[in-house]
Amino acid sequence: MTAWQPGMTITAGRLMEGPDPVITTTGAVAATGFTLSSFVGRKCGGITQVELVITVATDIAAPSASENIGDTLACTLPDGYRPLGVVSTSWGDGSQAGEATIGTTGLVTIRSVGYATATPAGRNIRISETFITGA
Repeated sequence: MTAWQPGMTITAGRLMEGPDPVITTTGAVAATGFTLSSFVGRKCGGITQVELVITVATDIAAPSASENIGDTLACTLPDGYRPLGVVSTSWGDGSQAGEATIGTTGLVTIRSVGYATATPAGRNIRISETFITGA
């Protein structure tokens, strides 16, 4: 990695240098009613990216005329792969979508599904998010 010094010339090669990413596929834990099908966490330079595939064990349904399902814990991310503040994100399963949050304690919470619809058991919810985690 280049230690930038005054007077150095910016080159394409120097711009491509940086720390190697740290990648993990372990440590995330599914909540009751969900199965964690896959997890990948990548950290590099204070930025973290997480990719989750969470299989729904029981139907997640919104009441009629609503999208709000109440907060439903889906999984917990491992230490070091959690945001500095609560992050709102979206999720999708190929035919349904909704909102989720990732909290500072690593709790991934499903908050809504499509209007007056359901995500049936067996569907794979996908969440991919990038956030700041610090050094």
